[in-house]
Amino acid sequence: MLRKNILFNNKGMSGVEFVVGLVIVSLITVVLYDILREGSNSYKYQDVQTNSVQQARTAIEKLSREIRQADISTININTLDANRDRIDFSAPLELENLDDMQTVRYEPQLDGTLVRTVTYTAGGSDTNVVASNVQKLYFNIEYEGQVNIRLQVAASGQTVNMATKVRPRNKPPDE
Repeated sequence: MLRKNILFNNKGMSGVEFVVGLVIVSLITVVLYDILREGSNSYKYQDVQTNSVQQARTAIEKLSREIRQADISTININTLDANRDRIDFSAPLELENLDDMQTVRYEPQLDGTLVRTVTYTAGGSDTNVVASNVQKLYFNIEYEGQVNIRLQVAASGQTVNMATKVRPRNKPPDE
């Protein structure tokens, strides 16, 4: 008889039991929300960081490739301010026609974008953004015309530094 009363007890929960259960469910919900929020923030951070690094890598590879084709005598570096240099040079952008030299300019803007402008020999020009979040861009020419490139990109509180050395292949034109 005692066993039957325990199984079919229809009293329900007391107010204290209800409040304790509610507190436990609330704590579990808060902990799960925090875990999901942190995971989401981490994903967004990594996505922005990866995108910035990829843009910087693409920019420095493009710069290197074009400077390799440059005529060493046409490389001109101008300091814009303490964090930014501009580089101008002439290079054949079409490898099939090495005599068709184009003027190329890479110039970091104050808004953090790196802009590439090509002025064509036949006339006209083309401008496009190569990278964003560029904090610093430096160039210098060392011995035998070797060009050093240093690029700093900052995104989501992280800073990425990249550097490379490039030796232009083209000789100055015969005078």
